[in-house]
Amino acid sequence: MQVTMINLSMSMMILMTILLRTEAQQESYRRCYTCRSRGDFGDCKDTFSPPPPFNASNPDASLLRHVKENPCYSGWCYKQVDGEIGDSSNNAMERGCMVRKPSDGKERCAYVMKSYKRVFMCFCQGDQCNGVGVLAGRFFIIMI
Repeated sequence: MQVTMINLSMSMMILMTILLRTEAQQESYRRCYTCRSRGDFGDCKDTFSPPPPFNASNPDASLLRHVKENPCYSGWCYKQVDGEIGDSSNNAMERGCMVRKPSDGKERCAYVMKSYKRVFMCFCQGDQCNGVGVLAGRFFIIMI
């Protein structure tokens, strides 16, 4: 009887260890697209297309695009347009992960001052949420 209890205890300990290790290995963070490009050329502009999934038979294919899917521990992504919306000739588009979430915790798009420049910036919370266009999906803005 005592040997059975010891075996049961050992089995429970092993099972708990396996469960805890599996739980720790799961992604507890969200991802954001990270890129920057200027003008009509480049991978970061709207209309945006996500990078292709990693292909083990052709690992160099993912190096052709400059768009990356990086972990974002804050869970908040941003999309920034340097210049005026609608004038894509010389606009720079940047996507990335915010270091901190907004103080009010609300998603939004607005013109802001960044490094003494006026830029249009959108904040969103969610996995790869900064992959949508300014005029589509979660960032729908009515221009009057």
